[in-house]
Amino acid sequence: MSNSAHIAKWVAESNHPVHIVSDPELIDLLTTGHPHLKVPSPNTVRCDVKAAYEKCQEHITKLLQDHPGHIHFVTDAWTSTNHQAFVAWMVHLEHDRTMLAFLLDIIKVPESHTGIALAKAFQNMLKTFGLQDRVCFIITIIILI
Repeated sequence: MSNSAHIAKWVAESNHPVHIVSDPELIDLLTTGHPHLKVPSPNTVRCDVKAAYEKCQEHITKLLQDHPGHIHFVTDAWTSTNHQAFVAWMVHLEHDRTMLAFLLDIIKVPESHTGIALAKAFQNMLKTFGLQDRVCFIITIIILI
């Protein structure tokens, strides 16, 4: 794995913003003992994270499409402090006698979180993963006040 790929992996897994690679202290730590080491730019890291996500998405799509059993979806929707609306989906399934649970997707929803807007977003996500024909709906709504 290349230096750039390692940094992209660290940024993604540690939930760091990509601009952390511009931090002078981090650059100093990374280049101590390796003065010729080139620390990638935030844009390079952003592209590497996106490429890794797209590659993983291909594998996840195949896993979900080939899965013979039930696939359970969990969703959460929220509005950030800067008034941007998001929705996220997690998936739960049994694969090779092991329970898997992972984040499937997070998208920005450019409109209010109405039932129709969330249903459209869910439908689009299902199409992205080729699962639109495998879903039967049982909806549970939990409202936290």
